[in-house]
Parts: sequence; structure tokens; C-alpha cells
Amino acid sequence: MNILKLDQEDRSVTGTIATTYTFGPRFFESQILDACADRHSGRNTVVLVDSDTYAETTKSLGSKNNDLRISDRPKAAGSRYYLAPVDSGPSTFHPKVVYQAGEKRANAFIGSANLTQQGYTSNREVVTAVSVEAETDNLRTANLLKDCRSYFVQLRQHSAATEWGEIVTDRYQTVLDDSNWLTDYSDAAQDTWFLHNLNTPLLDQIRTRIQKNGDQITAVDIIAPFYGTSLAVPREFTGDGIETTLHLQDGDTQIDIEELEEWLDSPVSHAATLNADRYVHGKVLLFRTESGCYCFSGSANGSRSALLTTAGSPKSTVGNHEAGVLRRVDNHSQYEYLLDGEKIYTTDDFDVNAFTPGVLTEFDDLQESTTDEHSSILSAPIVSVYQRAHSGARIIVEVTINTEQIDPQRSELSLEIDRIDSGESTTLTLYPADRSRRDIDLEAQTVDDSHQRLRYSKPTHRNQIRRFVKGGCRVRLAVETASGEEVKSGFRWIETSPPDDTEETGKATERAGTDTVPQSMSDLFLLDDIERREGILTSINGVIAGLREGTADIAGEGEKNQNTKRREGIRVRNWGSASTSSDPSSAITTFYNEWMEDMTELSEVKTDPDGAFDAVAARLRAINQCNIQLEALGRADGHEDIPSHLPTEITNRLYTRQEYGQLGSRLHWFLTRGRDAAEGAESDGTSITVETIYSWCQEDILPNIIVGALIAEHQLASSTEEYHRYFGTSFEQLASDCFADEVAFAHWATTESVGLTLVTIGEIIEPVVGQLDRHGYAKELPYVFRDTNRLEDASLRVLGRALAKAGGTEVYKTVSDRNQKLLQFALNSERR
Repeated sequence: MNILKLDQEDRSVTGTIATTYTFGPRFFESQILDACADRHSGRNTVVLVDSDTYAETTKSLGSKNNDLRISDRPKAAGSRYYLAPVDSGPSTFHPKVVYQAGEKRANAFIGSANLTQQGYTSNREVVTAVSVEAETDNLRTANLLKDCRSYFVQLRQHSAATEWGEIVTDRYQTVLDDSNWLTDYSDAAQDTWFLHNLNTPLLDQIRTRIQKNGDQITAVDIIAPFYGTSLAVPREFTGDGIETTLHLQDGDTQIDIEELEEWLDSPVSHAATLNADRYVHGKVLLFRTESGCYCFSGSANGSRSALLTTAGSPKSTVGNHEAGVLRRVDNHSQYEYLLDGEKIYTTDDFDVNAFTPGVLTEFDDLQESTTDEHSSILSAPIVSVYQRAHSGARIIVEVTINTEQIDPQRSELSLEIDRIDSGESTTLTLYPADRSRRDIDLEAQTVDDSHQRLRYSKPTHRNQIRRFVKGGCRVRLAVETASGEEVKSGFRWIETSPPDDTEETGKATERAGTDTVPQSMSDLFLLDDIERREGILTSINGVIAGLREGTADIAGEGEKNQNTKRREGIRVRNWGSASTSSDPSSAITTFYNEWMEDMTELSEVKTDPDGAFDAVAARLRAINQCNIQLEALGRADGHEDIPSHLPTEITNRLYTRQEYGQLGSRLHWFLTRGRDAAEGAESDGTSITVETIYSWCQEDILPNIIVGALIAEHQLASSTEEYHRYFGTSFEQLASDCFADEVAFAHWATTESVGLTLVTIGEIIEPVVGQLDRHGYAKELPYVFRDTNRLEDASLRVLGRALAKAGGTEVYKTVSDRNQKLLQFALNSERR
């Protein structure tokens, strides 16, 4: 069933909101997500699911008994799209609506199909598809979509939808805002209506619509796979003397046989066998009147909780959430195809004694119960990760705590983070408000007499978050009660916001060639296809020409509207003196020289040190990746045109140059100016602190320093002794400059922090190895770059030498979570 077919040439929707009861993550992500996440929509795709279904998606990691198998777990939830639970208490969130909208178009698919493989491929479903362009004169369709949009506005305000994070809410609202033009259409005479039960039972609305048209129901046909534990809906009609027929699929329709036998005793009660080659999951109510026929189709089964009640909330015992479309036609036989066709038809020779009801496949009908008190000690946390445009990230954690069990002002909360594609785990500690921690913010709000809503805000390293947000990431909280018992919450998916101004920053970086040049280096010199090589050279010359013609105003300077929020970013330097060339060696030399000049100017940036650190890190990475390739190619025969002098020359200028007996390299100058800027900013009371600057040094600069040292030791020098003879301890000093002092260095070097740095080092080197390997030149690389274990040991040796030079070895011995190899390398360095 292809209900999400968009115009491939002119997709104009910018976001999607979808609702479902059951959910098939693998099917959705592989088959539906691309249709929802149109090329213009970014990450504005929100999937609303029943809270129990949401919980099942997080439990599928290790459970063998869940319907959601390990292979069917979400991998893009929280990044490419957002899952959000709707908590209906003892009821069920059951609508099946896909609403797509943009500034020029809106689509809706309203029916019975869940976002599962069965719903979209094998079940017999009933779906209504509508679409309208902006400025249309089709008022009936526009008003139908306006009502659909209004439903989502009201749903967000419903108490069942309060447990959403900030990111989900923002994406959800963006879709609604983009289709705000629908509200401009005035009400028109309608023969099709979008109905929901947020405020009024569906059957009451249907009857009201029919009565307003001056019609009276004479007969009813009902197709549904589920009728609940009673036949309350059919009795609504037969009690008024209306001929009513239930169309039942043998072995599949869920119905109470004793109730059915009793109901069939009425002369106006009828049942018919529904024959179909597939499971009939569609839900249809046909209302016949003297003047026409009404058809209601959607998510609602033939049960009390679907049609006779309003939508439930976490603290109520009312009905399911449902939605559908009611249509009126004059032709009494308009919808006969639903009852008599090649694939699905009914017959009147129904024998109740021979009928076998289906087993429960969806949910129990609503049971009358007492209050639904919030009794959990710790709710599942809503975790939002805001990535900054240049570096760093901030985690927002929202959780409700039973204050009778836990004192939030005294208890630490542990945030457990699981990456599902790799099985990696980590734990972050959230401290209470009475702990003096400058990197933790805490807000509290009273929910009721025994519950408090807490909102933690914690800055964290970008690299640490980046490792976990890819491939799906679930979280839960753990805390120790006053009695010493450890309590854990349920799981939630992390919600990740893309960095602010990612697109603009990405364009600036691309124009500076820090991505394109290292990726093109091997092909530029090694491809046999001369035409393709010339195309690559033309492309990188285009980068030079673009930067030579003007600056990229990423900072948003010159914006005259004072109400416009200034975007974070840097101003990319004009490469006015750079020249293009038909010689690949000259073109590469141009990039090296211009990157170095960029870093000179970036060391002067005080208004945006965050952006400056990110830009410098991009250039360090590019230079390191180019150095590795040029050195490898320079060692191969038959490549005299390789500018093999550049790695040694640039390494000296960038890392190791001495002035007056002191380190005076370009990077040393940048780090010094960065700390000076931070101290000045801190004295002015701004948010940039010395600690923040050091965190950027450790995240963005340190891994590149280590890679530079590895290149110098294993490619530019023939031995460790020659490395020290030519480069001294410059790299080790630069590494120690990334820390305030030897104590800070020692306490930083935990297993976790060192592990993150090693991951980043691998991310710098591995792509280069792959490119050379593709051309058969990986053998020209030192073995240390081709073997993960040797690469990690070599990196630890550089860190160990730096730790020893900083004088932090003795302090490091006291660190509880220290890396033993690193300590041993530091001690060996001291002995030498």
C-alpha cells in the first residue's frame, strides 16, 4: 500500500507528523522515513506513539520475548526523526494519521494503517488521502486539512501529550507553523469532515452531522477487527430499532461469542461472514439514510472505548485516542466496493456456532478502574542534546521525582546512556542544586504534593555525545533512595538537535577546502582517468576562486534588524592573494599556505573563540590528513610531481618552530591567544571561561597534536631518536598546553577521556588509510597507521611523554580511573 507517494520532481512539504499505535522501526526507517523526510524538511519528522509502544521500542534491545526484535529496533530515532509518547493512562493512543505540510502544500493520510510492515504491505486497510496546494480554490479539501491541522494543535495541548521534550515540541510546532496558511480559509459547505475524539465521542459527532443535514439513519454496516468485551456500539443502533450488520472475519475478528449470540436475538441484528485473502484491519462504519450514505473510516474499532468516549489522559479512565474521516454521498451504493469485491466480500449465511473469534492482537477494551495515581519514584527522563554550531554540547534532562522517596537536593542522579548499534555504555552524573557546580544548572517545579519536576542542564564534550547519538541512543536514570535502595527509571530515546547554523558553517568549511582537499588528494595524483583528475582539479580550484572573491559572513554581521538573533559563527578570511593553477602540486601548496594564514587571523578572534577553535581544528585535521598522504605518495616510485616537501615544512611552521629558545609555532601562538581571550572574557562576566577554552583544546586540538606527532615520528623521522633530535619535545609541550597545569592534565586522563581522544585520532587517520588502500598505496604508510592496537599504543606514548614533561606523573598515580598503559609510558619517558 503506497500511501506516501510524493511528487518526486516538486516535493514541497517541509515536515511530517505521524501517529500510530504499533510501530515497526526498521520498516519505518528503511521504507517510509525518506518519504517523510523530504529533501527540504530537515529533521522535522515527529512520530507520535502510544506510551506503552514507546516503552517497548526501548526494551527491544535485550529482550527475546518482545514483538520488537533486536533487529527491529530504532537506529535513527532522536536524530533523523523523533519518537514521542502519548500517555493515555489505561486507554490507548490509537489514531493513524500522517500529516505532511509546508508553505506551499499540505497532505494527509488518514486511516487504519499503523506504521508497520503489516499495515503498509499485507493487511487490508482503509486510508483516505487528501492534498491541497496553497492558494487553492478547493475550499472543501482545504478545510478538511485545516481541521486535521487543528487536531494536532489541540493534541499538543492535551494532558496526554505533556511528556515531550523541547526538541520534539519545536519540530512538531515547525510543521504546524509551516502550514499556518490553512487557517486563512473560511468554513465552507462540507460533505467530508475530519473527526477526532479529543473533546467529544466520535459517534456523537457522526450523529450530529447526519442530523444537521436533515437525514435519519435507517441502516448501519460495521467492519472492524475488534469489538471490545461488549457490543456496546452495535447496541447503540439496534436499541433504536436500526438495522445493523456486523461483518466478521472468521478466525480474526475479536468479539465475545456469548455477547454476539445474545445480540443476534434481536430482529434488527445481523451478522455476515467477511471473506478476504488477508487480515482485514480496516475500520468502516456505513450509515444509510433515505437521501444518501455516510462512510466513517479511520482508526476507530467497533468498541465503546473507540466510539462512545472521549480521549483519555494519564489520570483518567476515559477512552482511546481516535481519528477518522466522515464522508457523505447521494449514491447509496457508493461504498459497496468495501463489502463486495474481488479481494473482500460478505455473505449472509452466517453461522454463529461455526464462527471462531480472533485472538487478541491489539489491546483489551477499556476496563472500568479506579484512579490512575502517579506512583512511580522516578519517571523516564526526557533527554535533549543541543549541539553547538562549532563545538561542545548541552544536555537538558527533565524528570519527575517522588519527593517522599528521594530528596532531590541531596541525591545524585546517574544518567545511563546506551548506544544500541555498538552496545557501548557510559554514565553521566547529575548533581543536585545544593552542590556548588558551575557546569550544572537545576530548575525545579512542583507537580503535586509528592512529586517534583526537575530540569537539569549540563554542558558536555561534543566528541562524547557524538559517539552515542549515531545509531540510536537510549537513556535512563538511576538514584539511591533514603533507605539505600537503588531505583531506576524506564528508558527514553535521546533527542538530538543539529548544531545551530550547521548549514552555513558547513558551507564555510567546505569553501575553505578542509573537507574536499584531503578527500580528493589521492585521486588527484593517482587516478588513471585523466579526465576525472582534471575534474577534481577544477573543483578544488573553484574552492580557491570562491574564497578569493569574498568573505563568507557566517557571523550574520550587517543584519540591520535588531530583533534578529545573531547567529554564532566566524568570518572566513578572504583568500585574495591565492591563485588557481593547472598544476595539482601548486594547487595543494596554495591550500597549505592559505590554511596557515587563516590560523594566524583566527588567533586574533575574540568575539567568537568557539568558532575560531572549530575552524582551527578543521584546518589542523586537513593538514594532518594531507601530510599523511603526501608522505606516503612521496615514497612511491613514479610520482615526482608530488609536493613532498610540504609536510616537513608545514610541520615546522605549525607545530615545532622555536623563537628565542622558546616554542613559537603557529599553533602555540593560537593556544596562547585563546587562553588570553578567555581570561579577558571571564573578567567581563561573559559565558566564555578559561575552563571552556581548555575543554575545546582537549576536544578539538589535542587529538590533532597527537596525530601531528605520529606523522613526525613515524613518517618524517626514521626513528624515535631522530624524531627527538629534529623536533625536540615541541609536540609534548603543545599537548600539555591544552591543560591548565599538571594536575588538570592528570585528572583529565581518565580511561573515558583518553578513550574519546583515541576515537577522534582514529577518525582523522582511518579515512586517509582507506583512500590510499583503494589505490593500492596503503603499504607506503607506516604500519602504526594501519593497525588499530599499534595506533592506540603510539598515541598513548605521545600522551605519556606529554604527561611526563608536564610533571603530572606523580599526580596521575593517584587517579582512580587511570589508563595503566599511559602511566607506564609516562614513567618510561621520565626514566629516559
